[in-house]
Amino acid sequence: MPQFASYLSSFQTDPSTLHKWIKLFTETGEFGRGSGNFASDKDKEIARLKRQLRDAEGAIEVLKKSIGILSK
Repeated sequence: MPQFASYLSSFQTDPSTLHKWIKLFTETGEFGRGSGNFASDKDKEIARLKRQLRDAEGAIEVLKKSIGILSK
């Protein structure tokens, strides 16, 4: 794997990760989604919507505090 060292460093990827990807592909013919990814597109969309809701709720709280400060 030394020939991949420059690629690994540019992507900040550990050599053991690359080895795991190669092994998975050789055994199954597919690349796994990885532990940090979602099992399905539906799960990914749910996570995106939850983040969007959390961000919107945070923005509402900031606006409420702003109104309280400006109304004094």
